[in-house]
Amino acid sequence: MKRAPFALAVLLAFSLLGAAPAKPIDPLLWLVGGTWTADASTLGPGMLRIETRYRLSSNGSFVRFTTAFVSVKGAAPTYDGQLYYDTATRQFAMWYADAKGGIVQGPVAVDGAVTSLLFDAADPGDGRPGQMRVLMTRKSADLYTWSLYDLTRDPSRPIFSLDYRRR
Repeated sequence: MKRAPFALAVLLAFSLLGAAPAKPIDPLLWLVGGTWTADASTLGPGMLRIETRYRLSSNGSFVRFTTAFVSVKGAAPTYDGQLYYDTATRQFAMWYADAKGGIVQGPVAVDGAVTSLLFDAADPGDGRPGQMRVLMTRKSADLYTWSLYDLTRDPSRPIFSLDYRRR
């Protein structure tokens, strides 16, 4: 019986000295740090690039992201939002506000190197509302492909894809 308190003390010591317990947001932490930049010169006249920054919240519970469209006229803050783990639904989710004050929200799924975001929004090509899916496919620690699909029209072909590189 004298072994039980000793074993408990050893386990407690190892747990205090060991790594911090995993947080639900951990699968998305690879995005945090630096500025992710994509060439956007093919998306419209004067467009140069898109810059997205991901930062961990001060309490470590969610990832905040801000996106700016950079053109020959300068940087235009476009999206500001959060990726988070919803304990009520036990799944990842996101929401963001666009520059016009519209709110977009939806579920997020993480499956290995692919992060999928599902939401309702206007098709950037024709402005018609539809159900959109973004697939963020991690290629390396500093590269991911971002692809936008309009599930209402053609779920098999992306509207466009961009490669984001961390700098």
